[in-house]
This record gives sequence, structure tokens and C-alpha cells, in this order.
Amino acid sequence: MENGEAGRVFISYRRQETAWPARQLYDLLVAELGANRVFKDVDNIEPGDDFVERIQWAVGSCQVLLALIGPQWLTVKDASGARRIDDPTDFVRLEVETALKRDDVRVIPILVDNAKMPAPQELPTGLAALTRRQAVEINPVNFDTRRLLRVLNDTLNDVRREAAKPSILETTPPVPPAESTAPAWTSDEGPSDPAGSGSDRGSVRTGTVRRRTGRWVALAASILLLVAVGVAGWYLTRDPDQPTATDPGNSAANSPSGSPSGSPSKTATAEDPTGSDILAHRGGDEKYPLQTFESLTAAADDGFAVETDVRWTSDNVAVIVHDETATQGLRCDRPYRVSKTTWDELNEHCRSFSKNQQDYPLTTYAAVMEGLASHSSWVYVEVKVDQTAAQNEEFIEVIRSNGLSDRTVVTSNDPDRLAQIEKLAPDLPRMLFVGEEVPVSRLAGEKLWAIAVNHEVATKDYVSELKKAGLIVIVWTVNEEQAWEKAKSAGTDKVLTDKPSAYEAWLATQ
Repeated sequence: MENGEAGRVFISYRRQETAWPARQLYDLLVAELGANRVFKDVDNIEPGDDFVERIQWAVGSCQVLLALIGPQWLTVKDASGARRIDDPTDFVRLEVETALKRDDVRVIPILVDNAKMPAPQELPTGLAALTRRQAVEINPVNFDTRRLLRVLNDTLNDVRREAAKPSILETTPPVPPAESTAPAWTSDEGPSDPAGSGSDRGSVRTGTVRRRTGRWVALAASILLLVAVGVAGWYLTRDPDQPTATDPGNSAANSPSGSPSGSPSKTATAEDPTGSDILAHRGGDEKYPLQTFESLTAAADDGFAVETDVRWTSDNVAVIVHDETATQGLRCDRPYRVSKTTWDELNEHCRSFSKNQQDYPLTTYAAVMEGLASHSSWVYVEVKVDQTAAQNEEFIEVIRSNGLSDRTVVTSNDPDRLAQIEKLAPDLPRMLFVGEEVPVSRLAGEKLWAIAVNHEVATKDYVSELKKAGLIVIVWTVNEEQAWEKAKSAGTDKVLTDKPSAYEAWLATQ
């Protein structure tokens, strides 16, 4: 981010009811902070810009979002008579939800004209957290913004101190760990963007495999030596009355993970050979920012299954990035499109941020899978874009070469992408994300292992119907107790959540 833009403020409002305070706030903040650090859509979006893309980038590059809430903010309706706030593509909802998902953005509700803060149950799940933010009240009679400015100054002073460190453009990005040693049944993210690259990275891939092969040979030799010593020690000290691994009574022999019978495990066991029932969505955000190498490996270390996304850069590098515009969980110095940007450029200009403003580098699919190879957790990898034949081969090769074939689930919101994987690797289990109640009869021919159902449509009857068809049912993405309770009462097999430890603690109280 440019030094001159350290500490940006985004003003979110509905033109129908809060245009006047939005304009006054904008003028006030421009005088206080400067025009280049205050974003208000009508002043900053150029003709021809993609509005959604520009909004996502602007929210993602700010440190404070002011959510102006008027008396009709919750009840404003669209042409069909439905509440606009219930529409996932509603721009106000998109703005606030994007900010609430980020640990590095402070969201401040501004209650206008005696408006009241909505109750959590009146809001879509993604906006419920807004009700826990301390609000500031303003009205035409008393437009006293001194308190707001104090809060902004405190927040932005922290950002300025952080910005005193070298900027992204002035530092050498840390090298990722591995490099150093659509049909209607889609998710609410919307249609995925094409990969944007048809070139094959064969020579690069071969070099990577050779380097990895060398490391695996050395590692395998070490493991064999350790195993030999361990087996000898076990044989000399074992209790002859205890069953061995080949005895029928030993449940560990039948477990894909080899977990000893009776031992606590959130990975695969004889009772549950499909791994943990808790999936850390993009690694979860309880310890590290979403979708970083650190968050994904930490979640696996804690025994949770991990879920992540894969898309491709313009030079054919598979990267762990959620969306094409690189806005969710990332902060870039300007808008980028992943499929139109090289890996080196993306890695140089974008970072993930945590609550303490510490930045983390982007990571590659190969690096993450190599890092997860030493864990026993299951991995759910989403194919986010239409991949070329060569990309599909490389995608599968990374799974195979890291020994993850028996605990990797390939996922997508597009059945055609899963069908392509099935042709090349029929042994890999596949899971389809669905955003609406798709008839089970339409899913019957897809040879799926699991269905991931949006929490809003995961009813008890629908979940039961899916399970009767032999499918594992996972609900996504549930981050609060109300949603956890609904998923539990619906009988889902597993949950996908940003808060795996919190969900696990909640389960222990049930």
C-alpha cells in the first residue's frame, strides 16, 4: 500500500436514506485525513469500473468502515418487494460483510436519525456480528462527530505506526516455506472466473518434482531407519498379551489413519474413517489470517480437517487465494486479477493481515500440500476455476507426490470440474458445494463422496434425504452458536467454520 494511503476510511451507506450524512462525513473526513484516504463510491468509482470488484478492493484496503444505518436500513426493499439486505449481492451487505470478515478492519456502526441497531435475528448470518460493535449516533440537530473522530484517530494512529515500517513495495517478500527448504447449484460467492491461462508449466513442474523427489528420498531413508529402530524397541518391550496390528481385535488396523483404538483423535478413527467432523474454513482465523500457510498448518496441527481454495496465476502457478480479485483475506497495493497477474508480482504486492497487523506472505498450493503432508488431518481442496488438462494433472500430482491421496477431498461448486478430476483420478473423493436445495435425483449420477450445503438451506429433511442417498453432508460456513445449533439439529455430518476451536468448545457443552 502506498504510504500516503496508510489508514483509509470507507463510508458505507444507502442513498435512499443516508445520503446527507454520508456527504457531510465525507467532507469532514477529507478535511481531517485527506481525499486519498476516504472512500465514498460516487466520488471514487470511475465510469466503466466493475463496481463489485472496486468495492471489494476498496473495503479490503481500508482500516475503518463506517456503516451508516438509517431508520429504513433494514427494511429497504427491491423491485420484487424483498428486503435488499437479504440479497447476497446487495452492495451495502457486500461492503459490510467484507469488512466484518477481516480482522484488520474496524467496523463502526453510525446510527442516523434515531435509528436503532438491528437485532442479530433480523440480519443475515454474515451481518450478525455488526450488532456487537459499539455504535455512534448522529442526527441533523446534533451532528457531533467529535467522539467518532477520536475513535478514528486512535485507530488510524495505530495504522500510521504500523505504516512506519517498510511498505510492501520496499521489502523483499518472505519466501513461502515450501520454496525455501456453472449450474444453479453454486455457492453464494457467484460464478468463478476462468483460469485465464492455457500455458503448460511443464519444465517448472518437472524441476519442482525433482527437487521434491530428492528431499523425499532422503526423508524416506531417515524414516526407514527410525521405523527399524522403533520396531526393534517395541518387540523387546511389548506386552505379549496385547493384540498386534494384525489381530482382528485391533481397530487401529482397520483405520486409515492408524490411530490406536481408544486414543483421542480428531482425525480418522475406526469409528470415523473420514477424518475430523470439524473443517477449518480456509484454515480458520482464530490464530492466523485465513488462507495462509500458517493458518492451514496450525489447524491441521490442532487435529482439524482443513479446507482451502486453488486458482492459477497468469504464469501457471497454483496459488492459495480465495477470489479472482484477491480481496478476501488479502491486502494489495492496488486491484489485481489473479489470472492476469504473475506469481512473483502477486506475491510482491499482496499480503494477508492479522489482528495485530502482522503481515503474512501468500502461499502456493504446492507449498501448503507439502506442509500438510506431515500431519494426519484430512484436506479439502476446492478447484475454483476451469483448469486446463495440464493444470488438472499438476493439481492431482501435488496430491499424489505428497502422499495425500487417501485423505484429500477435491471440492468445487461446479460438477463439470469435479467430473474432469474423476476421469484422471477416480480414487479421489469429491465434494460438491451447493447453494440451494438441489434435488437428490440430480446428484445421483455425479459419483460424489459428499455434499457441502449452504447453512441457509441445510434443513433437517434435506439433510436426511442426502444422507439416505449415501452422501456425507457438510454445512458451510457456520461461525456462530445459532448456526451451529441449526446444523447440529439438522443432523449434518460435518461443519465448515472459521472458528474450529470455538465450535469444538461449544460442542463439548452440548
